[in-house]
Order: sequence, then C-alpha cells, then structure tokens
Amino acid sequence: MKRCLVVLTCWYPYTQYGEQFFNSEIKYLSRNFDRVILIPCFRTANTPDVREIPFKNVEVKRLERKSKVMEILKTGHKLMTNKAFWTELKYLYTNKILNKKTVEILFIYTINQEVIKRKVKEELKGIDFTEWGEIILYSYWFSSLAGAVSNLKNEIIKANPKIKLKAISRAHGTSDVYGGDRLNFYLPYREEYYKSLDLIFSVSENGKKFLSEKIKDSSKLRTSRLGTKDYCLNNEIVFNIKEKETFTIVSCSNIVNVKRVHLIIEALAYISKYNIKWVHFGEGVLKEEVKGLAKKLPMNIKVELKGAISNEVIMNYYSKKTPHLFINVSESEGMPVSIIEAMSFGIPIIATNVGGTSEAVIDNKCGYLIEKDFKVIQLSKLIVKFIEMDNGTYQKIRQNCRNHWEHLFDENNNYNEFCTEIKSFEKGEEKL
Repeated sequence: MKRCLVVLTCWYPYTQYGEQFFNSEIKYLSRNFDRVILIPCFRTANTPDVREIPFKNVEVKRLERKSKVMEILKTGHKLMTNKAFWTELKYLYTNKILNKKTVEILFIYTINQEVIKRKVKEELKGIDFTEWGEIILYSYWFSSLAGAVSNLKNEIIKANPKIKLKAISRAHGTSDVYGGDRLNFYLPYREEYYKSLDLIFSVSENGKKFLSEKIKDSSKLRTSRLGTKDYCLNNEIVFNIKEKETFTIVSCSNIVNVKRVHLIIEALAYISKYNIKWVHFGEGVLKEEVKGLAKKLPMNIKVELKGAISNEVIMNYYSKKTPHLFINVSESEGMPVSIIEAMSFGIPIIATNVGGTSEAVIDNKCGYLIEKDFKVIQLSKLIVKFIEMDNGTYQKIRQNCRNHWEHLFDENNNYNEFCTEIKSFEKGEEKL
C-alpha cells in the first residue's frame, strides 16, 4: 500500500533552532512513508532557509504567513458563524475564566487554525488523494495546528468519501498540553480536537494522564516518547570526578521566564569553596539580564553564555568536555529533550519535578529532582553534594543515566515504534 504523510510543524525546517528535535524524527518518517509533505505553518517571508532535507521523498511546501493584521481582516469576520468559537466562549463564561487574556488566546487560536487550514488546503490542491492507499495528516503540536488538521480532514473526506485518511497529533507540554502561566493555563478547543483526531500521541505519561483527566477519556491517547541520537557510541562515559580541578555544570534552554535560568546563578552565588565553570547554551529575551547577574558571581565561579548554537556543536561539547552535571530549573516542561540528550552521555541531572521530567530523571538514581518552587539554597547544596561525591557513587549515577536513556529514549527504538503505530492503527481501535 502506498502511503502519504502530511506533517504540519511550526517552523521546521526553517530557522536553525526551531523544533530541532524534529530533525531526528524526519529520517524515520521518510523511511516509512512513500511520500512525506512537510509544511511549516508559521514561516514568514523573513524566515531564513537554513536546513537541507536530504531525503528524496520529503517535499517542503513553502507556506508563507502574512501580517497578523491582514490575516485578521481576511478571517476575523468568519468568527460570527463559527459554532465552535461560540461554544468555547460559552465554556469560558460558564467556568468563570472569561477575561481579556483568555478571549485573546481563543481569538488567536481560532484565526490561526482557520488561516493554516486554508493555506495548507491550497498547497495540497495539486495532489490526487485517490492515488494513495492511505493518507495521514500529522500535526506536530496539539495546538492550532491540530485544529487545522482536524478541519482539513473533515473537508477532504467530505469531498473524497472513499479515501482512507487519518488525522493524528503529538502533544508535548507547556504550550500545547498544560498551558502554563503565560497562557493563563487555558488552551482552547481541547475536546473539539480530541473528537476529530484519530489518535493523540503524548510525549510523556504525565502529559497523557493530564489530557485524560481534562478530556475525561483516554481511548485515543497514546504515549510516544521523543528520542535522541546516540552521539556517545563507543565512548567511555565514566571518568574520575576528581580528574578536573574545576567542576563543570551545563544547562541548555531558551533564556525566558519559564526556564528561570537566573535561579542557577542564585544557587551558584552560595558556593565559595570550589572552582566551578557554568556553561549555558541558549538565547532569549532575558539574556542581558542573566549576563548582568552572572557578572556579580564570586571569582571562583566562571560563566560562559554560549548563545544559540547548533545542536551538533552542543553534542560535541558534551562528548569532548565531559561536563560533571546538567541543571534544568524550568517551571514547566513536556519531555525535556535537553535533559535526555545530556543523559545519553551519562551526565547526571538536577531538575525540577515538572511535566514529564520525572520519567527521564529517576530521583536518587540519575540525579536529583527538586520541587518546582524550590528554595535556591536547596539547589546549591545539591551541587555541592555532587562536587563532594565519592567516585564510585558518581560513576554509578553516570552509568544509570546512560542505561535509562538506552531503555527509554533511544531514537532508533522510539521513532520506529511510532511509525509502526501510526501505520497500523485502525480508527477507534487500540493497538494490542
């Protein structure tokens, strides 16, 4: 049977740093489908072309977005007859969460999914769907992209009732599962998307449980974890912690409010007895603020803010420099790929117990989990605990990290299983 897969992303393959983790998945999709159509839905005319897709059966559609004002003018009037929009508005009122912020979120979601659906439909006009034994529409996020996929599925089936078409979505974390403070913990159309999609793949058990409780059903929910490449093949992951005079800590995230990078600096400020180098990979609107705070650290703490650099460079750093510890203090996560990547090198972790993080970091085995609203001194004491740890205990933790990664997060296992699942499932039936 010939299979065609249509994938909606936010930016991938445009921009060097957007959805980097999809770079691992695409090669497995290309191997399992005869044709893959990749559509980045938030690309603008100014978004740079930076990634080459080296697979002959993968085609990138250059969907371009216009200004928000133009999109609102062209699409906004349709809200008057959009039943789902008014149903969602009623939900906000009934649950006493109708306010300026939630209405704004609902409005943006509705406009986005309508614009994306229309533009994707235009891009797919030249395709004869009847040529394919099966077509799968795949939204990489359980967001307005999933709404566009849901609506598009219904329209395509209405026009071609005999074709075999399925619609699926991944569900990640802060921006498309939990909501987070930035979104007033409100995400529109959860039930609407759930009804129209055939399967939703959460990247963590925690996310699956959260959605199940929110939607009051789990029959369409699956867990399909992300995976990372094994950069550590044939490398020795265990080394003597006392070999280096300086204890090296790494972190990797955008420098934005939700990641709370400044808390790492506050924790380091308590440590004066040991020489420490802290290296952070990532950019963000708070970079200058973080840079200013870092300058106030005592002389025994050296800081390197690397900025936004390619994933390959980061992995090379982990391999060559063998950092002692990785820290993530985010207030919200889905399944943090940065932690998974570090664990593949056997780097122990200190991380906040949010989202699916506890599925990656087994407390007291792969490192330590701290509560979301931890006290900075707690983080400081855990850092010192690692510095003072005996070599035998430390090496065991490194090996535990590597073993856990091999068991749950090897991309070769996870993405092959994902491809098998989406090709084999039948609507409404759970795969045994």
